Amino acid sequence: VIVRVGKDPYQEQFLAHEGTLIKYSEFFKRALSGSWVESDLRIITLPEDDPEIFELFLNYLYTKQLPIQEQKDYTTLTEEEYGSQFNRECERVGQIYVMGEKLQSTIVKNAAIFAILGLTKLRDFKGELFVPNPNMVRDIYEGTPPGNPARRFLVDIW
Repeated sequence: VIVRVGKDPYQEQFLAHEGTLIKYSEFFKRALSGSWVESDLRIITLPEDDPEIFELFLNYLYTKQLPIQEQKDYTTLTEEEYGSQFNRECERVGQIYVMGEKLQSTIVKNAAIFAILGLTKLRDFKGELFVPNPNMVRDIYEGTPPGNPARRFLVDIW
C-alpha cells in the first residue's frame, strides 16, 4: 500500500504492508476494504498530516518502539538545549497520539500515553519534574474529541 502524507512540495510517500496497516488501524482497515477508491488503487492520501509524524507512527507499527528518550538526563542540558530537545520530544509524542486518534490505532495511542508517563519521571534542566509541554497539551486538545482519555490523563498529571 502507498500512503501519501502532506501537501506538495513537502508530500512524502510511504510504502507499507497492508496486513500491518489493517491490523493496527481501523482507519486503514476501512479505507482498504469495501467499495472505496483507495481499496482499488491501494493508495491512501493524508494531505493534512505531517510526514515526520506519520513516519514515527508507521515505525511504531513495525517496531513497537517510539523514538522517545525516556531515560535521558535532561538535568545536564542548558535551558536552551532543554527547550529545543525536550520540548520537541514532548510535542512529537502529542502529535503521535493525535495521529493514532485520527487513524484509529489504539496500540499507537497507548504507546504515546506510556511515553508521556515515562516523561513524567524525568527532571528538566532545573532538576524539576516534567510538566506537560503547552504545545503537547494544545495538540492533544485540538486533535481529540471532548472526553478523550488523553485529555483526562494530561489534567491528572498536571
